[in-house]
Amino acid sequence: NMFSQTFAAARHNQLIEIAADGTLVPEIAESWDTKDYIYRRHNPDGTNIQGPCTFFITGGMPGPTAIGNQPNCLLFGLNEATGHFDGSNFDWRVAMDYRFSPEVMVYAQVATGYRAGGVNPRPFFGPSSPNNQIKSFNPEKLTAYEVGFKTDLFDRKMRLNVSAFYNDYKDIILTLSACPISPCLQPNNIGKAHVKGFEVETLIKPVENFTLDGALSYLDFKYTGFTASTAALGGLTLNMVTPYTPKWKYSFGAQYDIPDVLGGTLSARFDGSYQSKVYTEAINYDSVAVAAVSGPLATYYASNKIPSYFLGNARLTWKQQSDSPFSVSLEVQNLFNKYYYTSLYEQYASPRTVSGAPGLPRTWAVTLKKDF
Repeated sequence: NMFSQTFAAARHNQLIEIAADGTLVPEIAESWDTKDYIYRRHNPDGTNIQGPCTFFITGGMPGPTAIGNQPNCLLFGLNEATGHFDGSNFDWRVAMDYRFSPEVMVYAQVATGYRAGGVNPRPFFGPSSPNNQIKSFNPEKLTAYEVGFKTDLFDRKMRLNVSAFYNDYKDIILTLSACPISPCLQPNNIGKAHVKGFEVETLIKPVENFTLDGALSYLDFKYTGFTASTAALGGLTLNMVTPYTPKWKYSFGAQYDIPDVLGGTLSARFDGSYQSKVYTEAINYDSVAVAAVSGPLATYYASNKIPSYFLGNARLTWKQQSDSPFSVSLEVQNLFNKYYYTSLYEQYASPRTVSGAPGLPRTWAVTLKKDF
């Protein structure tokens, strides 16, 4: 999850009592990042790549990989090329909580975080090209506001935790496929966004030996402006969302335990999970009509959208009642044999392909385990 920022270790941490049942916790941190790159490029036989590319000298070709250029044209000028990034960041966090009773606690916090900047790790063009892709990018930064409450109710038979958040997201780092020409896989600081949402999680024990648990989250991502040039954005618009960012997610589980079965406990469990649609690239494509290179279809439709899907899993476990128990489980993953993708990568412009990784079909396993 790209919004789970890694906060630098606090160098100063002071706890201040503000009430008998509440606390105020301030934290500050300073981080320094230095990165140096040396790029090595050569032919498979170890010889130097010949160049510069005819494409960059005379033009008149469809692209740097067209017939007529030197072999490995794109790599010329990258061998022994270097890149450097140097930066620092100051972060802080203030958290407050108040406990109304042993069962109910409310909290609020404001915190900053960052993801370090760096240098493009995979350039296609080096310093000898006017489209040099050895470029650095700045850290992306987040200011996160969160409020919520945590409860244990009905004699600890129900736990309910709720939180709401608002994130101010700046200098967002995205890897674009045109910067401004292709091929390109260059990280860029493209702009800023506001992210808001909420999370709910619960654990319920309505009767003895029966447990229900669940979680629900909502995330609304909105770009508020771009700092990169229109050419560098390569078609990115304000109504798009960052890769693998579902608006809705939920999961739930139900488990029933039967004690004293052959000297152990027999547990039956079902888990379900749902994810709304996601896009797998910064440029969101629902469906783009593309003229087919060959085959029976004159047109096919390219997309990097993974539609919403629901998965169900079931497990039956027997666990021995002892200090070092032995257990055996029979589980079925993707119980309803849902066909879905875990990733998609479209290159509809060139070479007119869409590749993806399907999730596992219905899969079963028997697991033996011994604790020591």
